[in-house]
Amino acid sequence: MTSFPAPAHLLMIPLLFALGSAAASDESSAPAGPAQRWDQRYDRETYVYGEEPVVFLAEQIERLRKGKALVLAAGEGRNAVYLAQQGFQVVAVDISAKGLEKAAHWPKAAAL
Repeated sequence: MTSFPAPAHLLMIPLLFALGSAAASDESSAPAGPAQRWDQRYDRETYVYGEEPVVFLAEQIERLRKGKALVLAAGEGRNAVYLAQQGFQVVAVDISAKGLEKAAHWPKAAAL
């Protein structure tokens, strides 16, 4: 769990359950579950989906009343960081610990 100090808050929470985990006794032959697949996708230096928020969020941000925001499937945090920069108190949740780790070290998050 990572939090950033005021003025905006950004809290990252890993989703702690295994979806589709195999019950095989040999773990090396078990297929990767969703968390492992997303961790593999995010395990690179660059941001998979870029560093800008989704266009829809950026276009609608002025219509949203400042307050608390829950970002589900936060991934590497681009939308969560954007909302925090806009003054929202953000809770970001994702199944990928690797994605949330990258979000916590996001260059733009350092100023939050």
